[in-house]
Amino acid sequence: MTFGENLKELRRKSGITQEKLAELLSVSPQAVSRWETDLSKPDISLLPPLANLFSVTTDYLLGMEDYQKNMRKAEYEEEFTDYWKHDDKEKNYEIACRAVAEYPGNMEWLEWLASDEYYLACVKEGEEADGLYEQAIRN
Repeated sequence: MTFGENLKELRRKSGITQEKLAELLSVSPQAVSRWETDLSKPDISLLPPLANLFSVTTDYLLGMEDYQKNMRKAEYEEEFTDYWKHDDKEKNYEIACRAVAEYPGNMEWLEWLASDEYYLACVKEGEEADGLYEQAIRN
């Protein structure tokens, strides 16, 4: 969400009018309207009072929580794409655990986690996973 969308939602949930918010911050109601429509941004010195008024972080107001979450998701996507190239299955397992915990509905990442659990639990030094799979099928 954008700053304006966050501000508008928080203001409405709090039952505060644009006029009242403007009065509390010593700005014009038109300024608040421009902020909420993302036509302009408030002065940086107004961010802490806004965050305190609505009991949120400045990161939340600025939409940074979504940005940071999207950056983490991109990092997980990159790790997922390259995980077969790495020999460190324990590291892959740790990353897969974090990815699944943060995005529990992602089936590809659940398969990634299960694959790493399989390798950590079943594959012995010098033994290939395909050999274990074939052996399991024969039995």
